[in-house]
Amino acid sequence: MPQPAETSPATRKARRKEGARRRAQRWRDSRAAERAALQAAAAEAEALRTRLAVDGALVDALVERHRQLRDENGQRAPALPLGDVIRLARRALSPALPDAEAAIRDRLGAALQAASPAA
Repeated sequence: MPQPAETSPATRKARRKEGARRRAQRWRDSRAAERAALQAAAAEAEALRTRLAVDGALVDALVERHRQLRDENGQRAPALPLGDVIRLARRALSPALPDAEAAIRDRLGAALQAASPAA
């Protein structure tokens, strides 16, 4: 006696295979999403590392230039020329960061834009 189509062994096997295929696809999709999230976090961490390196180099350059001008002029708070600060920061960063000048200019541009009054 033939079995109904919905309960036949071939139908049950096909349903099991389809369910297994769907589970495997969901697993692959979730792993791909996790991988994409990790890559985005790594890119954000790298950008932050670059920004922190630029900030550190700028601060070190400012302090060093301040000390030099203070020693030369005998003034407690001499004015700092920005071009010298950029040059010193670029020199400090160049071994660690190949595109130091662009990173410094981007960071200074962002800082100057944030410091300017909103129009």
